[in-house]
Amino acid sequence: FPIGKVLAFGDFEAPRFSPDGGTISFWETAGDSVSVGLIDRLGKSKRILSAGWTEWDGVPCWAAKGREIWFTAAKAGEKPALWAVDMSGKLRLVIRVPGTLELDDMSGEGRALLAHHLPKQSIRGFGPGQSGERDLSWLDNPFPADLSSDGTTLLLNEWGEGTGGTVVIYLRGTDGSPALRLAEGEGMALSPDKKWVLATQTTGPRMPGRLVLLPTGPGEA
Repeated sequence: FPIGKVLAFGDFEAPRFSPDGGTISFWETAGDSVSVGLIDRLGKSKRILSAGWTEWDGVPCWAAKGREIWFTAAKAGEKPALWAVDMSGKLRLVIRVPGTLELDDMSGEGRALLAHHLPKQSIRGFGPGQSGERDLSWLDNPFPADLSSDGTTLLLNEWGEGTGGTVVIYLRGTDGSPALRLAEGEGMALSPDKKWVLATQTTGPRMPGRLVLLPTGPGEA
């Protein structure tokens, strides 16, 4: 108030007024992470209550008569759970369940409206001479990168709870044989002779990636 008054500049989502109308909660995104933030209705005081979340759903909602903000988010390698943070920044886990939680609203009596998602991602395909489709997934969050020209070998990357949130490169036969873990990084292509994998790797957070050749058998990168 008045309409059109700018309180802050940034990448904000899902603003919610506190019960007394004096403070606004919101998501603030920066790069690949999100924070739970607060700002007063005059725009004079902005602060972050909880930062470093890499996956988030729903909206940050006021609870406990304005003493806490509840939200659904996760750190790397986890799935979004229901968290609460008080005005001093003290964080506590409210509930974690299999799958993903999404907080959409809270009533004045403290009841939470939650969505519960059970997403499943898989890689499926036919190998040479096979009569039916086969599940070629390995852990919980696979994505395909390449397939050998003879159709017998799949290059895939796994990135989920099974790898702790780190991208890991695997080779797997389309006959359903166990996957071979090659290295951390992101696989891009398999050489025609299937002896090498072209991949990208980083040496640290916020460091530029580098191209490497990984042997699929004995040898050095």
